[in-house]
Amino acid sequence: MRQLLAVRPRSILVISYGGHGDILLTTPLLSSLKRAFPAARLDVFLQSGREGMLEGNPDVDSVFVTRQRHGVGSYLDFVRRFALRYDLAVSVRASDRQTLFARVAGRRAVGLVPSGGPGSRWMRALLSGWASRDGSHCANEILSLADVLGIARTTRCRIPSDAGSAARLDELLPFDWRSEPFALLHLYPRNPYKQWSLDGWCAVIETLLRRGLRVVVAGSADRDELAYVEALAARCAPGALAVVAGRTSLADAAVLLRACRLYVGLDTALTHLAAAVEAPTLALYGPPLGHHYFPYHAGLLGEGIHTIAPGTEASGSVRVVRGVCDCTASPTRCERAPAVESDCMRAIAPARVVELVEEIVNREP
Repeated sequence: MRQLLAVRPRSILVISYGGHGDILLTTPLLSSLKRAFPAARLDVFLQSGREGMLEGNPDVDSVFVTRQRHGVGSYLDFVRRFALRYDLAVSVRASDRQTLFARVAGRRAVGLVPSGGPGSRWMRALLSGWASRDGSHCANEILSLADVLGIARTTRCRIPSDAGSAARLDELLPFDWRSEPFALLHLYPRNPYKQWSLDGWCAVIETLLRRGLRVVVAGSADRDELAYVEALAARCAPGALAVVAGRTSLADAAVLLRACRLYVGLDTALTHLAAAVEAPTLALYGPPLGHHYFPYHAGLLGEGIHTIAPGTEASGSVRVVRGVCDCTASPTRCERAPAVESDCMRAIAPARVVELVEEIVNREP
């Protein structure tokens, strides 16, 4: 680590070129920066389409998004828009692009760097301060940049919010979600190697309905995702599912997560959001990548993650079931074929998931 102490920026740009989950896990650092430098302007640069995770965030002054995602044009566009506009620029991923962007935008720049190799050397040379990736939880690695700046850490995520969410949900849902018990499901990941089976989801849904819970299905407006949800509904629960996929924002989803009796999902941003609001969460994870992306909540870094049964881990209100297959190294065999359903996810037995669903429903009031 190289620290950059006694800096007093009047303007800060945080660059997060990751997915929705990465942005949520960056919000504790945003809060740490705002608390340390309350008079500074704090802006964030994201890939377009990701800004919903920062909706209503009181720490952020402005959100800027990419105009071009790839190629030389994306670099030239960033230079034109942001060159030396900020006293401090922060890169929250150990990536070539983000490091260069931070160096371009800030008169001083800090960021994450790889733990070794040639990439680490040139990034360290460019940055005014840096922290090395250490393989710990992603949120902890990002928060190590607060240590670089010598400021106090804030560990709680900021949840997206919108004052109109409750009214929209009243119109969308065919039941009183404020008083009737319901489970919220997210069935479809962006990458097929994180996908579970239709048979497994049917077993979960049938269990929830038998226990008297309404079942709400959230998700994106992606055409393939909507087709998958439609196929599942027709196969195992005709007319019984309340499908809001494609019709709600992340802020709306956060309201549902705070009200639900149980959330069941995959390795997606919505699962991280469920953990962050401390909803009773059951997540199904595939390739065994340690705990780097375990669903994050404010107490995780202090409380840790505990094995409660073979292939099942817990922290706070979160339970994670991990599929076991012959994946080794990083990236794993399953990750190297992201467009193919993985053996790791196929290995998750529906009976085990149903057992945990029953356990959580019985425990929660």
